[in-house]
Parts: sequence; C-alpha cells; structure tokens
Amino acid sequence: MAVWGLTGGMGSGKSAVSRIFAQRGFDIIDADLMTRKLHHDPSICAELAMQFGDDVLDHSSDHVCVLRSRLAQIVFGSADALAALNRIMQPALYHALQSALEQCSGNALLDAALLFEAGWDKLVSGCIVVVCPIETRIERILARDGLPEAQIRSRIAAQMDDADRIRRAKFIIYNTVGFSGLAQQVDNICAQIG
Repeated sequence: MAVWGLTGGMGSGKSAVSRIFAQRGFDIIDADLMTRKLHHDPSICAELAMQFGDDVLDHSSDHVCVLRSRLAQIVFGSADALAALNRIMQPALYHALQSALEQCSGNALLDAALLFEAGWDKLVSGCIVVVCPIETRIERILARDGLPEAQIRSRIAAQMDDADRIRRAKFIIYNTVGFSGLAQQVDNICAQIG
C-alpha cells in the first residue's frame, strides 16, 4: 500500500482530481470531511467555544456543532485567531487522519488543503499538488460558494502559495486543460506510482 498526499489552494480543483483518483481505485481520506466530523465532537466544540466564544456553536438541535461560517468569519480576519484554531484542530485531525489511513488496504490518497502547513505530509510517501491560475480559482469559488471576493482573497492569502507547494511536490497537476486533461494527468501519475 502506498499513501499519497493531494493538496492545492482553495478553488484549484483538488476535489475533482480526488474523485478521479477514487475512480482509479484509491481510498480517499478527505481532511475537510474529517474536520466536519470533528466539528461535532463535544470536546472540540467546548475548546472552540472557550477560545472564540459560544456564538461559534449551533445549539439549535440536540447535538451541538460548530457553525463553520461564523468560525470562518473570525479566523480568516485574524492571523492570531487562525493560529489558535490550528492549535486546537490540527492535533485532533492528525490523529484522525492517521487512524483512517491505517484502515486503508490499497493505495490511499490524503486529500488536504493544509497538507504541508499542518505537517500531514509526514503521513504520506509523496505529494501531488493541483495548481490553477488565481483568477480562475476566484471565479470558481464565487460560483460555488457565493462568498464576497474580498473574503475569497483573504482565505487564499492565508494558505501556502503554489510556488511553495510545487517545491515540495513529487507530482504537479495543472488544472487548466479541462476534465479529460485532468484525468490524463492522473493516469500518468498512476502509471508512475503503480
């Protein structure tokens, strides 16, 4: 079994690439989905409320969970708040991702926007980076999420830039060639990694 990391900036097309790898038989461990699960964990909720205030939690149902949009408003406006969030979430995520990867029996792909920033690249054999022009990324996020452009730029600025990701990658996927071009690049990588 080989474990590969997949990363890329917000709006780069990482999810589309991940789906292609899944079609090629890879087990996919999605850090964003794992984060969403942890946002329902009572101890995580308590830590986040203590750090950021109780209004980051949704108390409208029997099960308290994190209001992701409210938390995002706080952390993407402040480097200190983002660092505090990472101190709470990243250790829990590391252990959850490690446990999920241990359950995989075949080739696995760890899909994580913060693969390098969080140090999760230690969990993988090598890294694959998806890159795409910034303006295309912004257009995609505007269409997908409806966020204000200033907020999108703020979130992108909080992430590692593509040049740094590329320096640390074994493979680079250029998301400028349409879906069939993405699939061809994935197939080329699959042929090289077995």
